Amino acid sequence: DRVGVWGESAGGHLAALAGLVGPGSPGGPAMEGAHGVGSGDTGVLAVVDWYGVSDVVALSRHPMPAMPTEVEFPNPYEALLGATVDERPDLARAASPVTYAQGSNPPPFLLVHGTRDGLVPYSQSEALAVELTRAGGEVTLRPVDGADHIFIGSPDIVAIVDESVAFLAGHLGAQA
Repeated sequence: DRVGVWGESAGGHLAALAGLVGPGSPGGPAMEGAHGVGSGDTGVLAVVDWYGVSDVVALSRHPMPAMPTEVEFPNPYEALLGATVDERPDLARAASPVTYAQGSNPPPFLLVHGTRDGLVPYSQSEALAVELTRAGGEVTLRPVDGADHIFIGSPDIVAIVDESVAFLAGHLGAQA
């Protein structure tokens, strides 16, 4: 009866999708699975998204940071989509939370993102905040000044965790 989701980076991307494609959303019925919650409302009541991807197409235009050369990393877009974004823009849009914000009745979102994130730029959370606001959703966009991905460079991690827990507790009717 009280489903909240919280994720960071790729998990933030998935948390945002879970919050936007549930029952009552435009893509909801087609996206509902047969596993997990067997009955009752599976709608998400609150989302905490730490530096998640919100627009795969826009992110694909952002230069990837240099990766260590001693390890070969797979192309993240090909791993997610099975093709490049240019080859499958339809799948890239389908994998983007911003696609589902309009026309939805979004749950409350807390978006927390480092302003100097070199892997998933801060603009990803800004774009999702804009779309959620346009849809009439309650959105809190919390920039973490000067922080990179995984909040590297931020002395406020305890405060960020506390804020995230309090946000979920407040929206789920639980004690913080």
